[in-house]
Amino acid sequence: MAFRYKRCRLSSKDKRDPAAFEHASDVLASLQCMAQAGQCDLLYFDESGLSPNPPLQYGWTPTGFPCRSA
Repeated sequence: MAFRYKRCRLSSKDKRDPAAFEHASDVLASLQCMAQAGQCDLLYFDESGLSPNPPLQYGWTPTGFPCRSA
C-alpha cells in the first residue's frame, strides 16, 4: 500500500510571521553584540514546559512524505 507508520513532527515553523521573526533575529543579534562589548549581561532561558505525558504522535503517511500533525 506504500504507507509507513512513523512519528509526526510537531513544528510551528509554518505558522510564524516572517517579518516578526526577522525583527526578533535582528534584536537578538544586536543584544549579542552588546554583550560581547561588555555593555550588558545576556541570559538565555528555556520556556519549554515539561509533562509526564509528552505529546508524541504517530500516524500513517504515504512513503516519501513527511508525517505532520494538525
